[in-house]
Amino acid sequence: MKKFILLLLFFAAKNIISQNGWTTYSSTIPIGTTANQESVIFIDNAGNKWVGFNGGVLSALAIAKYDNSSSTWTYWNKPAMGITSSTVSNNVKAFAQDNSGNIWIGTTSGLIKYDGINFTVFTTASGLPHNFINCLEFNNNMLYIGTYGGMSRYDGSTFTNYSLANTLLPINNVTDIKAETPNTIWICGGNNLVKFYINSTYTSSYYTLSATTSTAIPLNKIYIDAMGIKWFVNSAGIVKYDNFNFTYFNTLYPNYVGTFGFDVTTISRGPNNGILVSAYGTGRCLIEFMPAGKYNGFYPPNAFTIGASFKSDASGKLFTIGSVSTSTISGTTMKIHSMDPSVYSPTLAFGLGSGINSENYKYLDINRVKAGIMNRGDMWWNALVGNAAYEVPKGAVSPYGVHSAFAASLWLGGLDASNQLHTAAQTYRQSGNDFWPGPLDTTNAFIDTAAAYNYDKIWKVDYNDINTFITQYNLGNVPVSYSPTPDMVNWPAHGTGNKTRNLAPFVDVNGDGLYDWKQGDYPKIKGDQTLYFIFNDNFAAHGETGGLPFGVEVHAMAYAYSCNKVVNGRNELAYTTFYDYKIYNRSNNNYHDVYAGFWTDVDLGNYADDYIGCSPQDNLGFCYNSDADDEFFGSNDTYGLFPPAAGTTVLKGPLSPVGDGIDNDNDSIIDEINEECLLNSFDYYNNGGPIPSINDPKNKYHYYNILQGRWKDSTAITCGGNGYGGTIPTKKVYPWTNYLGNPCGTWTELTAGNLAGDRRYIASSGPFILNAKSMTEVEYAYVWSVDSSATSNINIASANKLISDTRKIRSFYKAGAINCLSSVTIGIK
Repeated sequence: MKKFILLLLFFAAKNIISQNGWTTYSSTIPIGTTANQESVIFIDNAGNKWVGFNGGVLSALAIAKYDNSSSTWTYWNKPAMGITSSTVSNNVKAFAQDNSGNIWIGTTSGLIKYDGINFTVFTTASGLPHNFINCLEFNNNMLYIGTYGGMSRYDGSTFTNYSLANTLLPINNVTDIKAETPNTIWICGGNNLVKFYINSTYTSSYYTLSATTSTAIPLNKIYIDAMGIKWFVNSAGIVKYDNFNFTYFNTLYPNYVGTFGFDVTTISRGPNNGILVSAYGTGRCLIEFMPAGKYNGFYPPNAFTIGASFKSDASGKLFTIGSVSTSTISGTTMKIHSMDPSVYSPTLAFGLGSGINSENYKYLDINRVKAGIMNRGDMWWNALVGNAAYEVPKGAVSPYGVHSAFAASLWLGGLDASNQLHTAAQTYRQSGNDFWPGPLDTTNAFIDTAAAYNYDKIWKVDYNDINTFITQYNLGNVPVSYSPTPDMVNWPAHGTGNKTRNLAPFVDVNGDGLYDWKQGDYPKIKGDQTLYFIFNDNFAAHGETGGLPFGVEVHAMAYAYSCNKVVNGRNELAYTTFYDYKIYNRSNNNYHDVYAGFWTDVDLGNYADDYIGCSPQDNLGFCYNSDADDEFFGSNDTYGLFPPAAGTTVLKGPLSPVGDGIDNDNDSIIDEINEECLLNSFDYYNNGGPIPSINDPKNKYHYYNILQGRWKDSTAITCGGNGYGGTIPTKKVYPWTNYLGNPCGTWTELTAGNLAGDRRYIASSGPFILNAKSMTEVEYAYVWSVDSSATSNINIASANKLISDTRKIRSFYKAGAINCLSSVTIGIK
């Protein structure tokens, strides 16, 4: 048969892009040849990379080979491989290599052997049970072929078939085959697992998942680890079989943050000897699952679009397919990507995911709220997949939970002595980060990659953990027979080198100034549960705002109270979370006209029908539903006929400038001693819309203008309508009630008749001064309320109840915030 071989030389020194351990290799596909999506990657014994493609027209690219020694690419279309029918699909599904060096290619229209010169095609006419091939495995001089019609064993001359039809195999649709020993292979398909014994009679043992779970968790691909444990991947996660029992993903990894889809193309050993799979959401990444419920993601740069199939080479580098578009014109490219785990740094990752793992993403979940917290300034969203992660009430009936917000973050902006603008903020990591984990050097505000990596973590401590530890210590069991939780043991109380001596606060039982849990010391937390983390704005250039860094180090506590029942009239605490930020200026710069803001993307169930408002007397900015029905809108995350209201109250702020003549804390008293900047402005912008000036910020000046209570084009907010383009300036949009100095009178989104929409708001404090080596503190509470007793205008009733509940929260905070749990331990707060 004549071979129509398409040949293209590609030199590795060209078309290579590297970033953060990831490298992409691109190659121009020959003119006139179409290239559908890449489907599978394979690395042969010589280190050559083989890529299979999905089929298409007759001239469609079928496979490509990258020669490791010559750095060249060779391409073959369908006719070159012996496929001559334009009506036959030729999707490549699998590769294998035998002891003679032959490359075997499994396709949806047969099996193909390549001996280095010629291709030979095998089909049902040759003895195969089915032409649709899912997988290949070479073991003990035999090629095992998994098809839709059972398994076939090829000994070099004859196909021997095993299927339901001849009762030699209990399943027909074989999706994967893996050899455990020369005489044992494992076969999976659907919800079934078969242990196949290569003996004189080729017997097998059959396992199947229970009927109650079989629909949800099929077994698609197999990996066998060094201990002989079998692991399987499916669209819901991974399944473990320890040769006795199956254990499912939710049990293995209960704290996994994603509603993440898992590709069923590949499962293999990860860089840290865990289980590596490909996962997808809004983007795609590789995730390694390790013991003790831990996981770690390897996220490509934004410019890298990786595929589902991946393989490791002898050095431990991971290679994955890229993505091409169907095209017949010159310039179409194919790509493969490599990832070197020894070079990859999660602190340098940005974009969707940004290095999220089980250590740096945890839930604040002790009360009726389940809030996802990250350690890079932003929170409340699942950065892995781009989903909301502020669920309240926790465990609602909706399949995915109901969420009152999509994301939140600390924003900062200010001027140095030369009036150069410094900004630091986070939104969705699409253009990069402004915050990174870890403390700064106190002499020059420097941080290196190692320090950022070491603090790429959140420490989660419950009040009960501390009480249990104190009890055990008093009984003399510490450290003899009892150790506290790992986060208590590793509490980051002290810095090293030039970093500050005092980081995370702790109760120093023996007064020696050192944190030593073996001597009875324990973390000093707020609330009944605290998530503690440290982040900075000086690790790298600011990708989010593009502004100059401040050189600040932020010590953060996200905390909540366990008040799930009505206790002394404090049920509102069950639906409230708190956020305390101590902002240390480690630089040598003095900053003036500084603003700190709490930014919130408030998706109150259905994100498309939200209004916002504020109650300045309560230092509260909030969101409420525009009508009495939070109706279904493209998701299940809606509140229906009882829409709540939710908002941010500023509990603590920086000291205001002395004698500025402004009521900075909104208590109707001007220039009192130690007056704090609380809700100095309340601003918003929309997700899209016809007026660019009230849409998403794009540069450092936009962020700073919004923090000052202005539109991003620097014009003033004005009373009436949507707040843009009027004549009377104000700093606070949509006041719910009148307040001292209100220039607008009665003005809400309801009275203005605004169109509801997807709002983001900023509760901002300032201006204030942040001098070199000084610290300022800001603290917020996010309160959620619903008036389920109302019979009409429930959205309005819920907003009024939110204001009432916020006042209770503020009183509770000012009174010292006593823990909800009983047996309060002295010194815990």
